[in-house]
Amino acid sequence: MAAIKLTLAYLGTEFCGWQQQPRRDRLSCQERLESALGTICGRPVRVKAAGRTDAGVHSLGQVAVIDAPVKRSPAEILKGVNALLPPAIRVVRVQRVADEFHPRYQAVSKTYRYLIQNQPVASPFWNACAWFFPDRLDLAVMKRAAGRLEGRHDFSAFQDSGRRVADPVRTLYRCRVARAADPFFGGRRLISIEMTADGFLYKMARNIVGTLVEIGRGKLDPEAVREILVSGDRRRAGPTAPARGLCLVRVDYAKPGAGTDRP
Repeated sequence: MAAIKLTLAYLGTEFCGWQQQPRRDRLSCQERLESALGTICGRPVRVKAAGRTDAGVHSLGQVAVIDAPVKRSPAEILKGVNALLPPAIRVVRVQRVADEFHPRYQAVSKTYRYLIQNQPVASPFWNACAWFFPDRLDLAVMKRAAGRLEGRHDFSAFQDSGRRVADPVRTLYRCRVARAADPFFGGRRLISIEMTADGFLYKMARNIVGTLVEIGRGKLDPEAVREILVSGDRRRAGPTAPARGLCLVRVDYAKPGAGTDRP
């Protein structure tokens, strides 16, 4: 029987992160999803995900797969699970996939978007999912620095200092800084930083954003990005941007069998 792939959206401020945590005052997205799936399937259900978003980080396209056969149709799962989930999390798509599909190991890229409220007064509509930063930011130099980060590099300087990995080399395919319209507050005072890579180190996306903001406010030179990369020194990069501005937009797969809409 084919496995079931789920695509999820959630507001991260409501959860302690994607994965279950031993010590927390809030449930994880994974716990809420597995509880709902267990109810409609009549037995305990476990899921594997494309990655672990931190507490406060949001998603438009998290991918998970149920790790055992399910005798319900995608339409039944979609309707049933959303009826049991809290409003801050939704399954937006259910597909049948090949048994061997793995949401993490078969992913070829992930895209994250970070939003900054760059305006004098914070919009109450964006406080949960954008970083309020009222100081002036120079987008031209931020864009130039973002372009310097693209390519295949050792991103040690942009990973969390307490979570080192054996191979910190990643390919950042795209890093774009742009103004975005704010439909609630008016104008184009939102700043969007969108990053696509073959993988992200722990807190790499938020550390890149923090560094670009330091460049935008004139605290770092845009050409310093190359030196920071070469140094591998986390202390030379900018501070970690708040989690609430980060959103996992999508996970891309190239191999056949990554999903169909057949019932």
